[in-house]
Amino acid sequence: MGIYGDYGTHTCGGYPGSLDNLQLDAQTFAAWGIDYLKLDGCYSDPKTMDVGYPQMTKYLNDTGRPIVFSCSWPAYQVSYRTPNYTWIAENCNLWRNFDDISDSWDSVKTIINYYGDNQNDLIPAAGPGHFNDPDMLIVGNYGLSMSESRAQMAMWAILAAPLVMSVDLRTIQQWQKEILLNKNVLAINQEALGIQGRRVYQNDILTIWIKPMINNQFAVALLNQGQDGGPYRFNMTLASMSLPQFPMYELVEGFTGVPVGTFRPNDYFATNIDVSGVYLFVAQARLGVPNSSPKAGEDQFAKLVQAKKLHVAGHQDPLVVKKHTAL
Repeated sequence: MGIYGDYGTHTCGGYPGSLDNLQLDAQTFAAWGIDYLKLDGCYSDPKTMDVGYPQMTKYLNDTGRPIVFSCSWPAYQVSYRTPNYTWIAENCNLWRNFDDISDSWDSVKTIINYYGDNQNDLIPAAGPGHFNDPDMLIVGNYGLSMSESRAQMAMWAILAAPLVMSVDLRTIQQWQKEILLNKNVLAINQEALGIQGRRVYQNDILTIWIKPMINNQFAVALLNQGQDGGPYRFNMTLASMSLPQFPMYELVEGFTGVPVGTFRPNDYFATNIDVSGVYLFVAQARLGVPNSSPKAGEDQFAKLVQAKKLHVAGHQDPLVVKKHTAL
């Protein structure tokens, strides 16, 4: 069971906030059996959040109840300085960085582009138990087409984002339900390393995102942000997509799990991508090619993992929440 609160004097909707009552509210939430706390930041001084949010973390810990802690801390600081994401990751299980999502494709695109433009700050902070939160999935509401719904689901998986639905389950359509429950896409999102994907290519229409995963696997999203005309004709080598130089890859379509084929790094991969749509696939590196060395690919994979500054040993589930609010 989850609850919404606010670090300030009032919530964004004008109801009482938690300022000056953080300890009492933490104890009350625990007594109520709360499992998930979203603590917003309206009607507060963002300059005090570096102290205030960690105080709430301590008070939640002191209750002894496992409560997932969702913060809005950095979203209120980015307008005047770069937030201390190391400190935020130590105290929050997930945190908002940017504007609220609205029920439109333009809103989804704006959030995706924000995460690409600011990835050098955001990616190092993310990992098992502490994630950047691009806001809710709006799949199942009214603003997205089927292609756009698939694109949001795929991109939230690539971003290793918390998946919080906003749909009324009493009225959801079957095709929307199938997108939200797609086991192959969920497996990408819930993959054990918990590394947030990186935008590796961008032009006026297309962006390419890669998420390193366990066992030399990579989830790749080809996102068509164009809004006019027909599908985007994609044709590029795997090496040009910035995949590490393993001898070969076996590609599997991301939604269906259907094998696509075997490709070497310099082989071209071609497909059509719907307007406002995505092509998602998983590339499994293979090492057993005669007269070839896997070392270059393995070295690149190790650097990708190391660059995120994650201690991946022992993590089996990206939703293992850290000691302050263990699930």
